[in-house]
Amino acid sequence: MWYLLESLQEKINERKQQKLCKRCGLLYKKVIENCPHCYHVEDYKLKLLLKKRAYERISIGKGMFYGALAIILIMFLFLF
Repeated sequence: MWYLLESLQEKINERKQQKLCKRCGLLYKKVIENCPHCYHVEDYKLKLLLKKRAYERISIGKGMFYGALAIILIMFLFLF
């Protein structure tokens, strides 16, 4: 149990050393002046990238939902 607390403390300390980019929403180290994820990207390309990332998240969520539904149906068929 103590190792879980140490791991959690490490993650908290790591998060304290990062800040959230107001432009792209990703985390980066506080010692860096500009966000390495979006500093070099133009605004219209960033919008496309963020839309693509949102679409991928939705697609993963849908896939997980349908996978869980299939498992439930298979379990239901084997129980009855």
